[in-house]
Amino acid sequence: MFIYLPLKVPRCAQLILSIFLLMGGYGVFSQTFDELYESIETFKNQPAEQKTYLRLFLEKAKRERNGEELVNGYRNFMHHTEGRIARNYADSMVFAALQTKDSLLIGSAYLSKGVFYYGLKIYGEALDHYLTAQPYIDAADDPYLKHKARYNIAQIKYYLGDYAEAIRLLEGCLGYFKKNHPRAYLNSLHSLALCYQRKGDIGLSSETVKKGMDEGKRLSIVQMDAYFLFTEGINQYFRENYGSAIEMLSGTLPFLIEKGDFGNEAVGHFYLGKSHWALKATDKAVLHFVQVDSLFHKHQYIREDLREAYVLMAGHYRAKGDFEAQVYQLNQLLRADSMLKSGYKHLSKKIHHEYDTPVILKERDFAQKQVEKKSRVLVIAFFLIGSLGLAIVFIVSRHFKNQKLYKERFDALMANGPIQKKQAFTPHNGNVGTEINAEAVKAILAKLEKFEKEQKFLHQDWTLFKLAAHFNSNNKYLSLVIHQYRNMNFPTYINNLKIDFIIEQLKTNRKMRKYTQKALAEEAGFSTTQRFTNAFKSYTGISVGFFIEELEK
Repeated sequence: MFIYLPLKVPRCAQLILSIFLLMGGYGVFSQTFDELYESIETFKNQPAEQKTYLRLFLEKAKRERNGEELVNGYRNFMHHTEGRIARNYADSMVFAALQTKDSLLIGSAYLSKGVFYYGLKIYGEALDHYLTAQPYIDAADDPYLKHKARYNIAQIKYYLGDYAEAIRLLEGCLGYFKKNHPRAYLNSLHSLALCYQRKGDIGLSSETVKKGMDEGKRLSIVQMDAYFLFTEGINQYFRENYGSAIEMLSGTLPFLIEKGDFGNEAVGHFYLGKSHWALKATDKAVLHFVQVDSLFHKHQYIREDLREAYVLMAGHYRAKGDFEAQVYQLNQLLRADSMLKSGYKHLSKKIHHEYDTPVILKERDFAQKQVEKKSRVLVIAFFLIGSLGLAIVFIVSRHFKNQKLYKERFDALMANGPIQKKQAFTPHNGNVGTEINAEAVKAILAKLEKFEKEQKFLHQDWTLFKLAAHFNSNNKYLSLVIHQYRNMNFPTYINNLKIDFIIEQLKTNRKMRKYTQKALAEEAGFSTTQRFTNAFKSYTGISVGFFIEELEK
């Protein structure tokens, strides 16, 4: 007997349907699993009706002893229920998969369980399930699941602060996803941009954001645009373009709120607050920091950088004399640190806080006493003035010490000329180890001399491989020769040549001293201003601005 189920089941029919199931109504189960899944999705905004189809799906899989669909049935319940019950369904899903002894099904189940815990922001358990899934997925030899597992492990590595490993995994996913799964490809690009951002390479993060936007346009997929713009908004904050940061973050925040993405919502409010703080719009900044706290209270979500909101607010309320509010902020800071230590245990050796726990407790106790004994204004004033005095003494002392050190380094630059030293070729040092003979060394050195003399190093895109090809040489030999005769690795060698060039230009060309740092970076062949300023500081020990300032004197 076949019973047709309409697309929309009236509420009054639920009781009848449940009784029918208990009485063994086989006609219900003549629907296919695809049809039942479609009904589950259709009623996603009507929980009571949806639950009926969730049960039908699971019961049909049990009756037919269909291991794969039984796993899917538990997976459906896991995704459409909450709390402890959802976790129980996740456990049942894995147990059902293990009974099938099918590597692909087991790996997929563990991966789904990891994704589920990742959604709950329980990153430690999510990573454990991903790692458990890995050998099963490898044994099943399914390319999509392999790359999906690597992508999800990369997300955990990102949240645990292992950005280099996350980047390695994501780069391994890009090629496969680009050919086969465009949305996953864009997600991988976005995650890569985030990793570069957190690693501090803002220039590379912005480049990846632009690539993601361009690729989304090429693929006619616009759903990721808001996330790319959001990421670039934070990049703008780090570039100190606070107005641009506020504009981008404010424009994308409503999208994140609508999506229910409370993690990025908290991050957005934090960097909006930091941008307003930098612009001295303290009241606006505090409103955003309050939202960070609200999301922390509601979703228990905190991240290492977000904790600074409590540090700034505690100082803000202390300065205003609102010690009750300060106590609250310090208590929240202690709570945040406790969650960070338990949830990010792999980072325990890397975490560095402006306030460690004893200092926070001391600060909180002090503030609490001010709440209880508001009359002790003199003590508060003495504490603040003393702290400010020590801070000023420290800052002034460090300033003069740095100025003296920088002046010494500047004088050395002016007196000694180019910093980069060369080791001349002689027959007794002609061999680099046992891998390259003297004649080859001599030939490479001659080409290096010509390369330096003709200032070809000013091109932006030199790599070891490109220069070796340009020299018609072996890249390994070239690397060994540079290491022995220039005493450094290839990237440092190229950067130092560029910096020596700029130093000489600034010494002799007064007009060039009026250039912006961006223009100087372009003259030297650096791809970004940040890379130029970092290379200059690393090589000379002083900033570009200080060097030009001293030249002008």
